Amino acid sequence: MTQVGTFIQSQRGNPPKSYRFNLATLYDINLVGNTKSHNLLLIAQPPLIHKLRLGINDDIRSRITYSVHLKPLAPDDVKTFIRDQLDRCGLPHAVFTDDALALVVRTSEGVLRRVRNLCVGSLLETVRDRKREVGLEQVNRVLMQPHWRKEHDVTQ
Repeated sequence: MTQVGTFIQSQRGNPPKSYRFNLATLYDINLVGNTKSHNLLLIAQPPLIHKLRLGINDDIRSRITYSVHLKPLAPDDVKTFIRDQLDRCGLPHAVFTDDALALVVRTSEGVLRRVRNLCVGSLLETVRDRKREVGLEQVNRVLMQPHWRKEHDVTQ
């Protein structure tokens, strides 16, 4: 699996530019190993940050000026986020049953990408079922998809 992050490059007199990258890309664009002085602002998920700890990536890691590890949202904040997204879509808060909402909050572990993907997947399942309310059945159907399951839960 390719680990992707974002770095923001700023050169004197020019506005900052933001780039998405994986480790191979940094070498391909000659960002690393040349004589230019680059500083990186790293916004990445933990797996990429862990890969940067490998000795082979010292050149990249030494150029990181600032990095942040974002903590997962608290359950109440996840609920607020979901309700805000429903408001933006013009959907009522009651489109998710209380049980379905609680399951989304619990299984997303406070990670916004998981929250959004699980909600969208659940809404798609609800449309497939020709229903107007997302219930446990729809959320569980999404959670049964292989990419949602933990490695030890998936049998070959």
